[in-house]
Amino acid sequence: MESMKKHLGDTKKLYEFFPKSISDCTELARTIKFDKTHKWHVSLVSLYGSILELANSICILVQGDSGIGIPILLRSMVEASVDFINLEANRTYGYHMDATNLKEWIKIFEEAKKGDNPYLADISKLPNLDEILCDHKKQLDELKDKGYSPLSHFDKFAKSNQAKEYRSIYNFLCCDAHNNIRSLISRHADINDDQSDYQLQFLAPINLDSIFHYIDSCIGILINSTVIVHKALESPMTSKAESLATQFSEIRKPWMA
Repeated sequence: MESMKKHLGDTKKLYEFFPKSISDCTELARTIKFDKTHKWHVSLVSLYGSILELANSICILVQGDSGIGIPILLRSMVEASVDFINLEANRTYGYHMDATNLKEWIKIFEEAKKGDNPYLADISKLPNLDEILCDHKKQLDELKDKGYSPLSHFDKFAKSNQAKEYRSIYNFLCCDAHNNIRSLISRHADINDDQSDYQLQFLAPINLDSIFHYIDSCIGILINSTVIVHKALESPMTSKAESLATQFSEIRKPWMA
């Protein structure tokens, strides 16, 4: 972070590269070929698609001078990246994803069975709800018996060798998503230079220097994921993805040195 602060004058190149990187990755994505009958292929490409779309959404917020949602979207992008990295490295990770999916549906079905939640009224009226719930529990138990339990966020980060990121960067992003006091101060408190007073501000223009680290991370995740997905699927465009990564490395040199 300190290295970044010393080179804030170089942010122009980063912000110019941001929409270009999304455009280039989108064009490369059009060439991806995969087996839609192969669950690993479908999950991997879907996670990559989410990463690309989240990066695009962040870019739209930057261009629209609306910064409050940037760290919130980046949090989701980081989570997608963690699953993506784990799944590409080990195909059996998909069973953990299945277990999590079953676990969350079980929560919904059990709540719907109570019959007093208006938001789940349609589900609660399903004639075979008990059967569906039992089937989901059975599937989850079978996965657990094979060693594939739902994973906590920390477990996911640890599997991708990002435990330190979980305990630092991810913590800050979660605070924004949860409207923690820390994030409220960061968003709205405009403190005087002498720190004698402050004002609360709404809809303030984006300070590009203050979100520099978010954009750097966003582009990094996008391009790294692009290289990985093209390599994993043996795409003929892998070299172009790697060229994009080289361009980004050159732009980052001033603050990564």
